[in-house]
Amino acid sequence: MNRNVAIHRALVIGYGNPLRCDEGIGWHVVRELVRTGVCHEGEVLTCEQLTPEMAEDISRAPFVLFITAVRTGKPGELVGKDISADPAPMSFSHQLTPGAALGLAADLYGECPHAYMLSVCGERFEEGDVLSHSVADIIPEILDQVGELMSVSVPAFCN
Repeated sequence: MNRNVAIHRALVIGYGNPLRCDEGIGWHVVRELVRTGVCHEGEVLTCEQLTPEMAEDISRAPFVLFITAVRTGKPGELVGKDISADPAPMSFSHQLTPGAALGLAADLYGECPHAYMLSVCGERFEEGDVLSHSVADIIPEILDQVGELMSVSVPAFCN
């Protein structure tokens, strides 16, 4: 991440392990967002896990969208939900939840943007970089939802 550039646009974070099949859905979606221009109103970031260092970038965005895979639910099922800041953990573990990352942004930088998470239930999590059909088939719907979220959330929070 470039720390010298202020983020004043939405921030989309696709996270998960891109070498564990469906766990890499966030990476695949971000790649498609860039390729198709769906996310032209925002900054995009991919990472294997959310870390405390992201709190500064999160604090500078008016809206943050997290995209990841989950293991519970029906494979290919897409779930969206608002994310609220959780209190900052007293000690940092291997990774943060989206709520904890928002909490750190609020605690350290005094800013907590509106945030939303799109999660897809994965089917395969073994080694590999190819998505299962049930997860790959949901990408167009995710892109539509991202486009809708960006058009509704970003202008409301940038004015």
